[in-house]
Amino acid sequence: MEMLVERFLGSNLPPPNNDVHNKQIVACREAGIRELNTKLMNLEGVLQMEKNRGESLREIRKRADGV
Repeated sequence: MEMLVERFLGSNLPPPNNDVHNKQIVACREAGIRELNTKLMNLEGVLQMEKNRGESLREIRKRADGV
């Protein structure tokens, strides 16, 4: 009975495998980094489109003003 209680309370649990835990942490971080890189690339594309749009508007204004 005492053995069952100790097992239930965790005193006889094997030591945690830190290598597996660390690999999981690294994998999670890498997934987060990939997601952030994808978002950054998308935002850079949007920024470039907006810059192009602004340049087009400047050209239109120049023509409208007769410059």
